[in-house]
Amino acid sequence: MDLTMRLSIKILLLLSLFLCLPQAYSQNYATKADKIIFNLDAANKKFDKISLKLSTQDLKKNDLEIAMKQLEVLQSQAKECVTIAETQLKGINELLKSIPNTNPTNDHKYLLKRKAEYEKHFSECRLFVFRSQEAITAYKDTIAKLSATNIIQRSTPIWEIPITITKADLEKINWAAITTNIGINALDKLDLITLVTLIILGLALSFYLRNLCKSTVHQVNETHNLIKSFLRSARTYIIPIVIFGLISLFFYIINGKTAPKLEALSYTF
Repeated sequence: MDLTMRLSIKILLLLSLFLCLPQAYSQNYATKADKIIFNLDAANKKFDKISLKLSTQDLKKNDLEIAMKQLEVLQSQAKECVTIAETQLKGINELLKSIPNTNPTNDHKYLLKRKAEYEKHFSECRLFVFRSQEAITAYKDTIAKLSATNIIQRSTPIWEIPITITKADLEKINWAAITTNIGINALDKLDLITLVTLIILGLALSFYLRNLCKSTVHQVNETHNLIKSFLRSARTYIIPIVIFGLISLFFYIINGKTAPKLEALSYTF
């Protein structure tokens, strides 16, 4: 009789353990479900807010860098969500294999419900990772283009940079050497009149080209930043380029060997 009682008690204990094991695992996964703290709705709203803000204002490098950092934080949380969901799905699938599905119990139904929830978390979080990565890549490309634009474009023209010139500095300049090297001494009155007229025409032409560049800048699409930067730079330096070019052409025509050169500056001091 004692042996029979002992066997009965052992069988009851084993049966209780078998019945309680799925419930214990279910509670374990329910607890781990709380670890998915990634709020997908809030993340999508913030993502759309960032995109809307950048689309309604002039693109600036600092704004893009801030937006990129915010997306990287959200992407990191989404990746953690993917990892947790993937791990939990693997565990639930293994647990479901150990439970007979001929007569589904409440625990079996509960695990199937949790599996569906994790599959939804997994797909949605993974989709957010892909979307955010595309946006981050686009922001990085735009930042690189803006950096290249800032290198090309000067904020202050060279001739607007304050330079202190004293009377003593002007007295040191060898004007005779400059005029001789340029070729002005070889000009007669007719040549001088022609040169002055050419300079006046050059000023008129350069101002026209400057205004043309200014109007063209406003017509260029916002995405063509390099073209806009080139036009802004051309508008800034068009006057000295045209004047120096016409003077060089004038001296080349009247005397093939004489033309104003940058080397003339070496005779200044």
